[in-house]
Amino acid sequence: MRRLFTTLVCGVALLLLTPGLATAQDTGTIEGTVTDASTGESLPGATVQVLQEGIGSATDANGEYTIRDVPAGEQQLRVQFVGYQTVTRSINVPAGETITRNVELEQETAQLEEVVVSGYRVRQTRTEAGASEIVDADAIETATVQNPQSALQGQAAGVRVTASSGQPGAAPQFRIRGNATISSGSEPLYIVDGVQVNPNSTFDEASASPLNSINRSDIQSVEVLKDAAAASIYGAQAANGVVIITTKGGRAGDTEINFNTQLGFVERLNRFDVMDTEEWTNFVGSGVANFANSTFGTNLTAGEGRQVATSPTGAADLGLPPSLSAPVSQGGFFVGEDDIQTDWPGAVYRQGLTQTYNLSARGGNETTTFYVSGRFSRDEGQIISSFLRSGGLKANLSHQATDFLNVETRLNLATTTIEGTVEGGPFINSPFWAGYLLPPNSTVYNEVGNPESGFNPQPNFVFTENVVQQEEFNTTRSNQTNIIGNIALNWDIASTWNARTFAGLSFEDTAEEDYQDPRVPSNAGVGGELQLAADRSIDYNISQTFQYDNVFDSVHRVSGLAGTEFKERTIETLDANTQGFPSFLFRTADAAANPQDVLGDETSFRVLSFFGDAEYTYDNTYQLRSTLRYDGSSRFGEDNRWGLFGTVSAFWRLSEESFLQDVDFVDDLKLRASYGITGNSQIENFQSRRLFGTAGNYDGGSALAPASLGNNTLTWEERQEVNVGLDYTLFSGRISGSFNAYDANSSELLLERELPSDTGFNSYIDNVGQISTRGLEASIETVNLIAGDFQWRTNFNISFQRSEVDELLPDDNEIIVDPDDNPGVDGGGIFRVGEPISQYRYVRYAGVNPATGAAMYLDRNGNLTYNGQRQEDEVLLGNTEPDFFGGFGNTFTFKGVSLDVFFQYDYGRETLNNDAFFLRSNTFFYLNRDEEVLDYWKEPGDITDTPRPTPAASYSGQAAGIFTTRYYEDASYIRLKRAKLGYSLPQSLLERVSLSAASVFVQGENLVTFTEYTGFDPEVVGTGLGQYPQSRRYTVGLSITY
Repeated sequence: MRRLFTTLVCGVALLLLTPGLATAQDTGTIEGTVTDASTGESLPGATVQVLQEGIGSATDANGEYTIRDVPAGEQQLRVQFVGYQTVTRSINVPAGETITRNVELEQETAQLEEVVVSGYRVRQTRTEAGASEIVDADAIETATVQNPQSALQGQAAGVRVTASSGQPGAAPQFRIRGNATISSGSEPLYIVDGVQVNPNSTFDEASASPLNSINRSDIQSVEVLKDAAAASIYGAQAANGVVIITTKGGRAGDTEINFNTQLGFVERLNRFDVMDTEEWTNFVGSGVANFANSTFGTNLTAGEGRQVATSPTGAADLGLPPSLSAPVSQGGFFVGEDDIQTDWPGAVYRQGLTQTYNLSARGGNETTTFYVSGRFSRDEGQIISSFLRSGGLKANLSHQATDFLNVETRLNLATTTIEGTVEGGPFINSPFWAGYLLPPNSTVYNEVGNPESGFNPQPNFVFTENVVQQEEFNTTRSNQTNIIGNIALNWDIASTWNARTFAGLSFEDTAEEDYQDPRVPSNAGVGGELQLAADRSIDYNISQTFQYDNVFDSVHRVSGLAGTEFKERTIETLDANTQGFPSFLFRTADAAANPQDVLGDETSFRVLSFFGDAEYTYDNTYQLRSTLRYDGSSRFGEDNRWGLFGTVSAFWRLSEESFLQDVDFVDDLKLRASYGITGNSQIENFQSRRLFGTAGNYDGGSALAPASLGNNTLTWEERQEVNVGLDYTLFSGRISGSFNAYDANSSELLLERELPSDTGFNSYIDNVGQISTRGLEASIETVNLIAGDFQWRTNFNISFQRSEVDELLPDDNEIIVDPDDNPGVDGGGIFRVGEPISQYRYVRYAGVNPATGAAMYLDRNGNLTYNGQRQEDEVLLGNTEPDFFGGFGNTFTFKGVSLDVFFQYDYGRETLNNDAFFLRSNTFFYLNRDEEVLDYWKEPGDITDTPRPTPAASYSGQAAGIFTTRYYEDASYIRLKRAKLGYSLPQSLLERVSLSAASVFVQGENLVTFTEYTGFDPEVVGTGLGQYPQSRRYTVGLSITY
């Protein structure tokens, strides 16, 4: 790896140096210093360019620059630095001489401090006392993922983004400062241009992100609010953090048109190397011999056992009962002939194509500005027939109607189509499960290698569906239309007072179909089947805020905000099922002969809120801030419908104190502290009420019956959090970053409590339980080297966190929760007081007895046993929560060329490799196996971790169908998430073609993974069974601005 990296750097350096070779005749030299106009401080890392020639330099640590071999004559010198106004000057360069030009840069008014929209108003991060992260929009724009969430992976301390599926457009798991709930939702609050978006997908047939409708190229900024001080203005919705996405707006000046595109391909990230026919039949033969020798006292070799398994007369030929060579479906061991070789994984996987096109325009005048864009993308999956196709239009307008009124509106329209496949379980038609387990001597087509002969309808007596056939014939398709829009009136009431009237809408309309083709044998019995689903989600929020901001005597800044907001979400669903199609050519519901079920429902909830904050800052050195929010939600009982949430926070800017004035290397040093309470309201809409449901027919009419017991005292889950942080900028901006330490306590957890059976109900929901989360976060960005035109920058972040159960039910210190039924639960689902959350618990595997080849286990006392299925021998092991996680990257630039390399990592997480349970088991002979199993025990004295092959568990006395630590693995990993090599064309070339900017790049994602996990993907959370794995991606890109 080190040699490869050195070779790459040297090769890139050679490429970069090549354009710099020029004839030094009739040239001169420009040198000078770039400084801050207000302070006189030097600005290291500023870019100085000679526009006509495309040459330039970056200022060094003292703000000095030198550009040699500049052609003599009139030249345009442009100086740029982040947060400062760009300066362009005409300069006459004399031949053979050096001319000095010092440049002072003025700070941009809007970027004197980094500005973000946070908590219903514009704020500046330099004045924030809460913990938040602002993510580089460029990294989001060039990523090849379909949603902004996935592009944030590894980018922000305290924010853990992990893939739950590799299906194009799939929603990742997004956690801010860990999991702090059990039965409520763990997703953060997503806000797009002020509109609160449903965090939960309305798709049933596909895994899809709720933010797929947002074009990454339209994003201006992404801010993640992590602690209570930053997020508490959102009250009962902010316990899991807040993600604020702001899209690009217009700007006064000439219209700027940009076109960018990416083209590339995707391939498998990892695969199991399953046995070929010879390996598999030898493995089966060894197991048959073991069985025959122990049952009949024979002395068969593995080769003779293979004869029994691959010849219908094999057993009789060896003098054994002929029934042993009967087909497996009839209780024998015959698994088929051994002269056929089929690569089933190769038949269902493919190299998919990905393409994205974006076109945008922005401009305006002093009164009206605009930004409009359009996009189209298509992303093929690794599995045949799977893809995502999306398109969208964007329009952002701002108009200064009067001196005191600005009107702005933002509208995003998008449509998404996803064609998926079967994943996430041991399904006989899943390419991720059956695709590996299908025997290699079974065939895809009736005639080997001949598609014209038709599909083999039943490759195996267990796998009654041909996975290639079902991918080609069956259709699982989801279509969604999204609208996110808002209108805002910004009122300048007075010099110190302003107001904002806001209305936002998020609309999702989803139509899905699951068509089971009648040509597939498992569907033929009913003549094919069609399941239709229609879901509609409508969110709107209306708010009115008033803001005061004033500075007294140049040092006393007082500001405040007061407002009210109303929010409503309505979800409508309609499902239908039909069967019996005359032909596969007829695929609509009206062509079906047998309508089955029609189901529908509608649900909604409302939230009314009053909120405000007050802030006092002295000389930008000391600040005290307080926030309050009073929320009322229809989701909770009448007795506890309203909740009060708030925070107090403060900062102290040490760098402004006299005792640090003479410390030259300290630019900015700020100490922060906060305490706050937020709430979690992500529960079902009517859990506080007694519900009735349909109970079939009674006396010819419909009937109702009680469905759940209400609880009028049900209330919010609360999260109390203390945060202490330090922000720093050192050595003239060469080093910057932050530290955060927090202690959070989530109480009033919503859990099910058992009821006596004579009540008619099994359980009811109550506020009991408590989880605490503690953590440390650190991030740092450095400018490591500035040498002429060469710069090297590094960024690094790391997060440590631990969540522990403090309280559960009054009479029970342990509960078991099914992660599939509880959105806030990951991993094993076992919660015990005093232990980390959601642990796994299995019997410990102790290896293989060298004398007999039998599997051994440890009982609860640590003694060896051959019985691995006793629940009393299970022990708590760990969970999928890492000890620490984060990301780090390096950026190298030389003139117009840049190289970005970014790694993402998780350490200390553990998980069950459920795929390995099937692929590496020493039983179930009718299924193929991973090649790792070939290292099985063969004779006394063998030292191995794989027991001897046996047709069934009972023949060897070991347990089958249970999970042990044999399949429990360390899922820590470091991944080269992204590497990007780009080149920006020189200004001299751009002017010839009337362009203002142009760049090209090549990029790879998920390139290399370092891990000891042996499954598909260590990033996939949970038990990892038949999941759609992530892909490796390679793309080339082009961006042109006119």
